Amino acid sequence: MAFDYRDDKRSIRSKEQLKEALFELLYEKEWRQITIQDLTKKAKLNRSTFYQHYENKYDLLVQNVEDLFQSLKESVLSTSIDNSSADTISSGYLLAFYRHLKEQSYYFKVILNRGYELDIMELFSDIVQEAMGQVVDVQQAIDGVPAEIHWRYSIAAHFSVASWWLQNDFPYSPEFMAEAVLKLTKEGKHHALL
Repeated sequence: MAFDYRDDKRSIRSKEQLKEALFELLYEKEWRQITIQDLTKKAKLNRSTFYQHYENKYDLLVQNVEDLFQSLKESVLSTSIDNSSADTISSGYLLAFYRHLKEQSYYFKVILNRGYELDIMELFSDIVQEAMGQVVDVQQAIDGVPAEIHWRYSIAAHFSVASWWLQNDFPYSPEFMAEAVLKLTKEGKHHALL
């Protein structure tokens, strides 16, 4: 990342303008067609301002997508939950997850619809694995299935359901989704995932 010499309001505003320009352009056209000139024009900033914050367009993309997933992770893991049962904890994590997805749906939809070079599944798996670790031993085999296989399977299932929910404009409430996913997890003999 380029050295950010100021962390003042103007710097923060410039980065926000570039983020918004990035997502607007990703909504409009393919990643490889987007240029730094497109980004700065859309953000109403000059190239030197861009380079004060980012090395190139990939740096802008990576930082903003990682920030988006970090915010999701923090939202899920900072949830205050009654620790009385694994189901209560899992339900709380799932509810926080679906609420955050809905609040930030514009950004997540753009990411899903674009399918560019980032490994979104790895960013997503980090959230799921850390949340799982709050509830179950993620290193323990379940019914003879190695932990690595179990959590990869779980991550793919959660990612698929969440993607479908976002792309179909939330046909069910976050509360319903949390309850449904928890029920499927339990009936499928899978330990709590979020």
